[in-house]
Amino acid sequence: PSLFQTQISKYLDLLNIPHECEKEIGFYTVDIFIEPNIVIEADGPQHYYRNSMKMKQKTIARQDQLKQMGNKLISISHKQWTDLKTDQQYLQFLDKSIRQTPEN
Repeated sequence: PSLFQTQISKYLDLLNIPHECEKEIGFYTVDIFIEPNIVIEADGPQHYYRNSMKMKQKTIARQDQLKQMGNKLISISHKQWTDLKTDQQYLQFLDKSIRQTPEN
């Protein structure tokens, strides 16, 4: 797992949220999986066009497929993550993201 994924996992542990890193779902390996069907993708710079926050089509298609498989998707951009500064901000961000995950 990437450092980004490892950091998210650490904060999920602090929130006492059981999860699995690098979980295979169909043809994909997702960054983090929370039962029964929440997928967290840690979207680093490689998922965006250069010098942009516009997501690459390949990443969008992957996310769409994961949703079509019945998963709820939380996509966390590297920009969102690095804008957070304190443990409390990371914890609140993840807790809110998981509680507000829309139905697909």
